Formats: sequence, structure tokens, C-alpha cells
Amino acid sequence: MNHFQWMAIVVSFILLLFVQLEAVSSSSINPYQVLNVGRDASQSEIRRAFKKLALQWHPDKNEDPQAQNKFIEIKNAYEILSDKEKRAEYDRFGYVRDDGASQQRGYQNPFHQFGMNDDIFSFMFQNNFDSSDEEHIINTVNMYQFKNEILPNSNYKPFVLEIFSNFCLKCVMIQSTWASISKELESIGLGTGQVDSDRDYALIQYLGVTALPSIYVVVEEEIYKYTGELSKKMLRNFIQDLLPMHLVEKVTDETNSTFFMQNNRPKLLLFSSRPSPSLKFLLLAMEFQNYVKFGMASLGDETKKLREQFDAHPSDPTAFLFKENQNVPFKTLLASDMKTGALHKLVEDNKYLNIPRLESQSMFYNLCQEKSILCIILFIDNPVLDEDVSKRFEEIITENYVYFDNIRMAYVPIRQQAAFYNSFDVGKLSTSTNKCEGVYHDKVMFLKRLEDNEVIYDWYENGWCDSLSNTQNLIIKGISYVTFKEKLKLKAVLAKLVDENAPNILRRMQRSLKFIIKTLKRLPNYVFRVEVIPFFMIPMVLLIVASLTSLMGPELANNHEMKRKKKREKSKLHAEISAFKLFQLSPNTEDALIHNAQHGHITMVILLLEGNSQDAKASPIYKSFASIMYIHRREFLSLSCCWLSLIKHKDWCQRLIGRITSIDESLNGCVVAINGYRRYFMLLKLPAVREIRSNNDDDSNCGEFLGMEDLDNIEASAKQLKHRLPDWIGRLREGSLTRYSVESWPKMLITDDL
Repeated sequence: MNHFQWMAIVVSFILLLFVQLEAVSSSSINPYQVLNVGRDASQSEIRRAFKKLALQWHPDKNEDPQAQNKFIEIKNAYEILSDKEKRAEYDRFGYVRDDGASQQRGYQNPFHQFGMNDDIFSFMFQNNFDSSDEEHIINTVNMYQFKNEILPNSNYKPFVLEIFSNFCLKCVMIQSTWASISKELESIGLGTGQVDSDRDYALIQYLGVTALPSIYVVVEEEIYKYTGELSKKMLRNFIQDLLPMHLVEKVTDETNSTFFMQNNRPKLLLFSSRPSPSLKFLLLAMEFQNYVKFGMASLGDETKKLREQFDAHPSDPTAFLFKENQNVPFKTLLASDMKTGALHKLVEDNKYLNIPRLESQSMFYNLCQEKSILCIILFIDNPVLDEDVSKRFEEIITENYVYFDNIRMAYVPIRQQAAFYNSFDVGKLSTSTNKCEGVYHDKVMFLKRLEDNEVIYDWYENGWCDSLSNTQNLIIKGISYVTFKEKLKLKAVLAKLVDENAPNILRRMQRSLKFIIKTLKRLPNYVFRVEVIPFFMIPMVLLIVASLTSLMGPELANNHEMKRKKKREKSKLHAEISAFKLFQLSPNTEDALIHNAQHGHITMVILLLEGNSQDAKASPIYKSFASIMYIHRREFLSLSCCWLSLIKHKDWCQRLIGRITSIDESLNGCVVAINGYRRYFMLLKLPAVREIRSNNDDDSNCGEFLGMEDLDNIEASAKQLKHRLPDWIGRLREGSLTRYSVESWPKMLITDDL
């Protein structure tokens, strides 16, 4: 070995030693001293100390030249003390060298000691791929979300998961393609997500992942691995083959009587030239399978009589929605009307009959939502409602004799639901002595839910006769309760409705068998990957599982009850959010909300393009804002939430925020937090959303007639708002947002307009 070789070895050794010492010194900060807390400090004390120091040394607020370094030091100290494993390692050795997630996986990041993060390969490709879907946000899924959200919801909405790793070169290379595919799949009604194999080993093990990157599809709580190439068209075809085809019934002239058989649900019949249901139509059927019956008919000779009966278009697709009257469509949607989301909106707005039968507790909760909905309930002696009654209400609705909102109607057969009926004070009933020309009902009730099964109600005095004038009077009486002109006087706690659709013994046996099969399918992921059980013990384990399953009847029943309870709680939360009221900021309300606001009061304003309350409430942006503010409302001492029409009050917006941003349509979905007492405001402006239209050849079948194509700008803005607003509210409460002071608040003019 010559002189130069020895010199190269010595220099390499010195450089490596320097890097090692640098790594140790960089991780050898004393986090307790940095955050100024004791070694016995609790997590809440550590969080408070971190927030206080982070606000003090944030580079945007502190002009000290060392602010950025100090801020990074504070952040690193918090990362150590907020992680139990890192904190324990520091307390034991005096420094932390390895990432906790890597230790949990049983390996170490080989590039950590050289100062490189987990995105080591990203710099190679950050400028080499199309960034058209850069703003599309893909949710990262963990084990808890998978088991508690994705699996149960996959019965109504399939999910597609990409498994990746930051150390996988191919994973990094396909990220742009996956973002584009994910955006399209979400636009047609699928759920998407990513699983980081470096951080969630339990979920990787549960899925049985053996290679990276991988694509898995979850449908009806079953997991399927996609092994084809990463193509939009091939992935759509793979998903379509997994969906339950039985949800869409094939209808012909000979089989239409079976489809139209009364089953207490609206029916959607689609005439189409396609030989089988499209992916979008199947997804729609999955989403509303508990509410609407779906059918599909061809445009051939086998449906000639049906097409003539309903006047369907001979070549273009036509959708008919039926309610009680099976001979006349309640709504018709032609191909020219099937714009973005039109078919979905049609089903969403008509997922109940005009007068459905209350056949389960969940239906009662969904139909008669807490406080916001008035229910008119008919108690009848027969199991089925008279056809004349159903036709009378359909006539009133379709002919617009009476306009009513927040009113739902339903009927209850007394014999099948005796316990529910006996919960009410029947002694308060009164009957009419007048002669009724139509069908007379003496047991008619106005009802509102308060909480769970607690209700307030009143019987309809003298009963109801189903003539046109009496029906109008019934609705008008209901409107008086909705508008609080009259009050419901009686109270009751109701017995639960008997579930008329409860599974019989055969269906329960099928579910048990399905559970056993799922367990056996998942078992090899643990047997072979974790090597807990030797191969020769597999038959014994299977025998034990089969034996235990036969004894798990009560446990399965308890699990089913827990799922129903969670579903009721979710329905209750959804109803509360729906009832959460947003005021309209207008000349009539601005004094109370801004000019005369009390000390500490914050007014949150969402800016919308809509000009009236009805259109604003239907906006996805309005709904996203209301749901987020409902959750965060208790974090403020005094809070009002409202919406402002950019169209009507553009001049007011110009006077308030015109100095910091242009006033145009891009402000749709932006939020202004106003402190009227202290005369300052803060602004959350969403980034501009670009409407992306893909020209890929694989997209030829994507923009079809069903009205569920790509997300429009409004829905994209709503998604951006849902993602950004919670963090913005956190910064608002911490006081780290930029405040814009005003000398005086501008006054709204009644004539403000574009």
C-alpha cells in the first residue's frame, strides 16, 4: 500500500469521525433546558412551554438574527419530549440518535446520521414530473382510521389505498401519477388514501403487503390487491368488477312488476344503451342502497313497452324516479339535464317516499332529525297506507299547492309498532263529528325530537280527512309549529321501533360464516410474516377459531349493537351540524355582529358568491364551514358565525379588505375573523383552484352522462377549506395570525351590489 492510499484512508477516517461527532453534538441538546421545564414535567406542561416559546421565537414575529436557529432548537426539543420513546432514550443516554418509527420497525434510517431526512430521493424528481395535481390532498391512513372508518364505510363507499415508502425509488417516481388517479377516483365517488409503510407497520401487516409500491381496494369490508399496471382505465375496470352488481336490478317488460313491487323505498330506473351499469352508477347504488331501489333498462326491444309507457328517449339515457305512484314518475332527468352531480342530487333530495313507513329506529332518527325537523305521523290500523292518501300528498307536492320546508311525513302501523304507539298519551286524542268524504284518520300527530328518544308532540285536533282542502290545512298547521307560531305541548320518552328489516336466522348464519372466512383470510398475514405459529399448527388454529366462533353469538350481537350505537351517534352529530345556524351578515345584522360587539367577541364570516339563503345553504363551502365551526365553537369565549354575499356587498368588501387583496370570484370560500370591539380582522384566503381536465386517452369513458365527473371549483374550494380552516383557527387562538387594524368599520348599504 503506497503513501497516497494511506493518506486517502486517514482523510476518510477523519471525515467520518467529524460527521459522527457532528451528528452526536446536533442531537445532544438538553431539551429540558431549551423548553425550561423540569425532568418530571407532564405532557400538558411541555405543550404549554412549547407554544409559549414558539410564539416568542417564531421568525415571522421575532427580528432577532438568531430567531430561526432558536425556533428550530425549540422544535427539536419538543419533538424529543413529546415522544415517549425518544424522551426515555434521552433520559437514559443523554442524547437521541434514531427516529422512533425506525426503531419500532426494527431497522434504522441509513441516511439519518448524514443529516438527510426521509425524503432522500425526492430531490431527484421534484422538477421532472407534472405538477398539475399538486394541490390535490391525499389523506394518510393509519390503523385506527382503517378499522374504525374505512372498513365499516366500505359497505357504502369503496376505498383505494396506495402503500408507499420514502425509501422506495419507484414509489417516489409514481407519486405524480397516483395524485392524478386519486383525484379522478374521488371525483366519481371513491375514497382514496396513502399508507406509509415506514410508520404504520401494524396496518401493513394486516393488509398483507409484500412489495412496494402496492395498490389495495377495500369493498364491503373485503381487501383486494390490484396487480395490474398503474392505469386509470385498468384500475377503474378492476374496481368495477368488485362492486356488488345485485344492487342494480335489470328491468325488462317481463320483469318490471318485480322491480316496482312495493318495498317502502323510492325507485330509480335508468334507461341506457350500455349493456351493464357503469362504475359511477354502481357507486351511486352502493351509497344509497339503504334508501333507494336501483334498476337499469336497455333501449332495445325487451323494454319497448316500458319506454312507451314512460315516454323515454329512444337513444339517449333517461332517468326516472318513482315514489308511491308506480305508474307516473315523480321526477324525470333527461340526458341534457345530467350535468355535474345532477343524478346524485336527484337521489339525495328524494331518498324517502312522500309518506314512508317508519320501519326501524335508524329510519326514525334520519327522517325526524333532532330539533330541526317537524314530523307529521299517521298511526294506522292496517299494515299499508291507503293509496288515495299517498296520491293526495304527491299531488300537493308536485302541483305546489302548499310550499313547506323542514316538514316530513310518515306513517306507523299500530299492530307492528305497539310499544312505540303506547309511548304517547292516547287519552289526548279527539275525533271529528263532521262527515268525511274521503279516508278519515283520527290518530295524526305533530312531533319533534329533542334528544335521542325524547320528543315533544301534539295530536291533530279532530283528526284528518284526506280531501285536498283538509290536507292543505294539515300542512299549514305544521308550518305554524315550524315557525313557532304555535308550540308543541306534550312530552314523551319513546320506546324503540321494532326493526322490520332485522336479519333472520339464515342471514345471521351467513354473517357468521362471512366473519369466519374473513378471519381465515387475514390469518396467513400473521402466521407467515410474524412467524408466531409453526406451519404444522395451522390446522389446529383453524379448528380452534371455528369452535370459538360458534360460541361468539352474544359477543357478535354486542358488537352489532355497538356499531348501531356509533351509527346513531354519528347521525346525531350530523343532525346537530345541519341544525347549526349561520347568520347572514347584512345591514340588519351588522350592528349586532360587528359595530356593537362586546369585548372578546369574534365574528367568523365566510364569503360566498350566492345571493340568497337558500342557495347559500346548498353550497358545499357553506356546509364545510358550518361543520368545522360547530366542532370548534366551544373554543371561543364568545363567537358568532355568519355568511356574506360577495354579489350583494362587493362594495363593503372593497372598503374592508380591498387594500390587501383584489375583490373578485377568487374570494369565494375565504374566511374573515372580525374583532368588532378592538377593530381588527384576520383573513384566510384559499389558494386559487385550477379546474383540471385530463386529455389522457384512458379518460375516454370517464366524462359520462351520469353527472358525477370531475370536482368543480366550488367542491374543490370546500375541500381546501376543510383542510386549512382548523389549523387557521388554531393559529387564531394562539394569536399568531396577521391582524389588520381599521379606524372604523364600514357600513353596509342596502343597495350594495355588483
